[in-house]
Amino acid sequence: MAKTATRDDQLARDYIDRLILESLPSSGTARLSEAVEKLKDLGISQLSLRAALLTQPDKFVQRDRRWMPAYRALSSEAPLLGFLESMIRAHGAAISLQRAADECASLYRRIPEFYLEALPRIAEQSGVLFCTESGWLGLRDWLFHVEELEPQPYEWALESERERAADDALFYNGLSREAVEPYLKAGKGLPWSDDPTGAVVKMIKKLEAPIDNRAVGFVAWYSTLDPDPRWVFPYSPVALFDAVLQKSNLIFAGEAAWHDPKAATEWKKKGLAALKKLEKDLPEEEAQPLEIRGEEAMELVDKILTSREIVSGAKLLEERFEVRPDSKTFADDLNTLVSALLSDGRIQWLGYDRFGRPEHIPPYVLAMPAVLQFPVPSDAINPETEEPFDPVLSEDAFAKPLLKEMRDPRAQDVLDEEPPVMLPAIPNSIRCVLKSHHRELGTFPLCQIPLGFFLDDPNIQQVFITDEKDRRHEVWLNQDNRLLYGLLDRFAEVEIASGAIFELTMADKPNEYRIRFTGEHDPVMHVGQSRYEDLLDLQARSEELSLFEILVEVMKRYQKGADYLTLLTEVNIVRRAPRQAVASLLTAFPCFEQHKGATVWHLDSKKLDSPMKKSLAKYLIK
Repeated sequence: MAKTATRDDQLARDYIDRLILESLPSSGTARLSEAVEKLKDLGISQLSLRAALLTQPDKFVQRDRRWMPAYRALSSEAPLLGFLESMIRAHGAAISLQRAADECASLYRRIPEFYLEALPRIAEQSGVLFCTESGWLGLRDWLFHVEELEPQPYEWALESERERAADDALFYNGLSREAVEPYLKAGKGLPWSDDPTGAVVKMIKKLEAPIDNRAVGFVAWYSTLDPDPRWVFPYSPVALFDAVLQKSNLIFAGEAAWHDPKAATEWKKKGLAALKKLEKDLPEEEAQPLEIRGEEAMELVDKILTSREIVSGAKLLEERFEVRPDSKTFADDLNTLVSALLSDGRIQWLGYDRFGRPEHIPPYVLAMPAVLQFPVPSDAINPETEEPFDPVLSEDAFAKPLLKEMRDPRAQDVLDEEPPVMLPAIPNSIRCVLKSHHRELGTFPLCQIPLGFFLDDPNIQQVFITDEKDRRHEVWLNQDNRLLYGLLDRFAEVEIASGAIFELTMADKPNEYRIRFTGEHDPVMHVGQSRYEDLLDLQARSEELSLFEILVEVMKRYQKGADYLTLLTEVNIVRRAPRQAVASLLTAFPCFEQHKGATVWHLDSKKLDSPMKKSLAKYLIK
């Protein structure tokens, strides 16, 4: 059997509900995050706030993931007095005239100024409401009224007649002499004529208990009765209520009673604890599509524009719209957020959920590193053969095995790659081979990474790659340059100059990846430190060398021959050279040969002076 809420429990819950209602805007709706921000002094969590809202459907309603007071769900055809009364009863306390005017203006589509002027008059004539001189609206049934006594012919000079009038007044207000006797005793001798507010405060201290406002009114009226008929009815219940409300820190709550202000602290503590217990029983949130209004989009844009760092869309969704990554609609809502923000040209989408300003992009990400660019091909002619020193042939001149090697992703590089193709299935993990110049720059070419492994859009993206030591590297992807930037710290730890193999694996988020060097090296692209230093020495004296001469120097080391990928790798350490340029030299000159049935290339030093093969002249591009 469910435990019945005690009176103190109900007072605590009603007080929390009142604070929540006051945090909601007087027109429109609010998201949980907005209300939590308004209630930051209360210290309520989003989950507890959601529990409070969901368990009081008579006070709060939800519309499109936003909340508003239930009384505002009334039709604009609803009677004005009924609307005002439901608003005041929901708060359980007087509401300001400004708040009431704003609420009425929102529901009935008129300007607030109209209601600011009309409501005091409407309240006075209603018989249901009252409006204080300081601008607060309340319910007349909170007050102790004596208007019914006015037509009665009491002989006020006689004490017995005054007592008869008092009994009649109690009857008309639904009170009994027995009920008010403790208050009469506590209020005796207090300054009801000169300082009614102070009298009420002292009476509460004497009783150490809250006091019904009607009982306060009775004691104040009874204590100021004068036998002189000219002073009959000096009491004003509205003025008394206003004086206590404005001049004391007493709290009006719970069955129209005044409470010691210390009660609020206990109510907050008790109310928040009760809501905390309700959190575990909350129903699963309904999967409602997110709608971002124009003013909300502008607020988000302003937040991005004023942020020193790149902003996470996931964080914006959680903070602004209470959409967490584990929400069913998170993916769709993130797309909605991206679409809403993309229309503002002042900010830049940086992939997945990342947003920033153009200046957030490091300048080096927009540039192609100079060392990755190919030098202008030499057009020098050998005077003896009247042929180019470094001829370039069309692909029709190449044997099929060589063409196959040229199109191997390992052979390709930035500015020298095949058109990217989409694989039938995008792998979750890929193996990559690191070349020397990318090791030194902290870059990596996208030609080794299949389409779809990274997000297709936008062209410039911020991604994060976590290494074996759980270090998170900020990495930039430039799809125009077909390069990854930002892995220098990890690549600098690789001891092999060229050919180290690493695995790149997708992580939980579309912009998160993991990198792991396997300890292996590619056998045909491996360049050890000693060989690397030899190639750097060759690079230092290569300025006057043709590409043909560089290739010859590289091949002198390989008496048993070398694979095309090996030669391409080492030539590119000395000087950047396209795949086709190296393949052209190997194909065009008799000094480079493949033995029958072998895939490796050999250098025949005896034929170094032999001219280009005549049969290939028709394939000459330059």
